Amino acid sequence: PAFETMINFRAGLSAVTGTYPVNVVATSQSGSKKYPMNLKVNPITECSTKRFGTYLATDMCSPFGNYQATVFPGSGTVKNRIMISNLHGGFGNSLFADLNCDNASLTIPAQPFNAGTITGNGSFTNDAISIDYTITFPGTPPSVCTVTLQKM
Repeated sequence: PAFETMINFRAGLSAVTGTYPVNVVATSQSGSKKYPMNLKVNPITECSTKRFGTYLATDMCSPFGNYQATVFPGSGTVKNRIMISNLHGGFGNSLFADLNCDNASLTIPAQPFNAGTITGNGSFTNDAISIDYTITFPGTPPSVCTVTLQKM
């Protein structure tokens, strides 16, 4: 009898792009048949949407201890840009970060933050974001900080 099937493969962020030979073996009552084929792993071109959500932030510099931060869509015109609200524990600011999907890294370009400037870089996994950032306020030494955002 005729039949139809579908196979879904899912790769993680650490999957290496390329083409890999695979063999699919179909087995029935009448025997087995091998189907050689190639599995192509394409580079990730969009990874920002999987970061959206609420996070518990553990921040070594925040005067508020642990706090919640939110990641939401950034610019509609800049690919893989996210917005992060409440970083550093509640100054009511949002900042943007640009994601590099190929190596699971992010960059926070210099931008206004409260009465100062913030810049930073970091990395991400499926359920966490780690950021090293520097906040500079006029007339004070820069604050160099690390925060880990764990998806809730």
